[in-house]
Amino acid sequence: MKDICTPREPACGNCPVDSLCAARAAGRQHELPVRSRRAAVREEHFAIAWCLVGGRLALVRRPSRGLLAGLWALPYVERGPAEPWPEASRRLAFALARVLGRPVRVDGCVARTRWEFSHRRWYLRVYAVHADDGAGGGEGAVPALQAPPAAGTAGAAGAAAAGVVAEEPGDWTSAETGTEMRWVALEQLGELPMSSLDRQIIRMLAAGGPADEGADEGAEEAGG
Repeated sequence: MKDICTPREPACGNCPVDSLCAARAAGRQHELPVRSRRAAVREEHFAIAWCLVGGRLALVRRPSRGLLAGLWALPYVERGPAEPWPEASRRLAFALARVLGRPVRVDGCVARTRWEFSHRRWYLRVYAVHADDGAGGGEGAVPALQAPPAAGTAGAAGAAAAGVVAEEPGDWTSAETGTEMRWVALEQLGELPMSSLDRQIIRMLAAGGPADEGADEGAEEAGG
C-alpha cells in the first residue's frame, strides 16, 4: 500500500480498497498520509578515561537502562552544561583516584570523536589518566582524597567515588549505586560485551595513535 497511498500523487485507481477509503470519500487523498516530523537530535558531551594500570584497562558497566544498557565501557562522565572540558576530565580522574586509593594524573586529551544515534549525537573526548608518579607534567595530579571539582552531570565513573580498593586494582562494585568496575587485560577485552563505540576507541588507542575524528562542537567556548 505504501506505493499507492502516497501524498501528492496517490494511485487510487490501483487501490483494491478504493471504495472503502475514508480519505478518498472526503476528498483528502492528496493530503494523506501526513509524514510525522523527525524528533530533534539531542547532543550530549562525554569525557572518557583511558586508564591503564599494570597492563590492565579500567572499564565500567553501563546502567541497566538507556542507550547501550549493560555493556562494558571506558569510564566516563557526562560534561555539564557550559562546563569546561578540563573540569569534566578532573571529575573523571577524581573518581578513578578514589577507586585506586592513590593520586592520578590527567595527561591530556588523546582522542576526539563523534558518534551518531538515530536521535542522539555524542561528542566524546578521551583523556589519558595515569597513576601519578610525582614526575610532574600533564594537567596536575588529582589526589585520591581531595574534594571533587564542581560537578556537572555524573556518568558511570561518578559512582566510583563511593569507595576505595587496594593499590593493585581489582574488580569493584559501588555500594551506593551498584556500578561495576573491572581492570581487564587488553587481550581479554573480546570476552566482554561492549559497544562498537568503545571498541573503536580502544582499537584506535591500543594501536598507539592519538586521533581527532570530526568536529567537536562547542569545544572552544567550553574551555577547549
